[in-house]
Amino acid sequence: MTYKVDGQTSAITKNIPITCTYFKGSPYVKVSGIQLAGAPDNVLKVSADSVNSNRFGLALYQGESVDENNPLRLNGSAPRGYAITKGFSNTGQDRSQFTITAVPFKTGTADLSPEILRPPHH
Repeated sequence: MTYKVDGQTSAITKNIPITCTYFKGSPYVKVSGIQLAGAPDNVLKVSADSVNSNRFGLALYQGESVDENNPLRLNGSAPRGYAITKGFSNTGQDRSQFTITAVPFKTGTADLSPEILRPPHH
């Protein structure tokens, strides 16, 4: 079976319940992880165990779609991360939901090597 990895196809959207006692002001989120080299700052690198680890990752976006105007940026120097601009329900409430979209991403135009991806070892 062949899958198209183009940064658009095969996106998955997830809703994350949020409970926060400090809910006044603008919401922020910090996603920590290793950025895929040569990719935008919203692309997480896959496991180092992957044969494609230098070219394959997951691009993250705020909201329910692959939206280049609303990337879910990684890391950042501020302790609280980056302001949420899309996908956050109930701003100003102690219980909310944050919607994110993840899509497979590769650098370059060459095909990826076939492999079975497994969850990381703990």
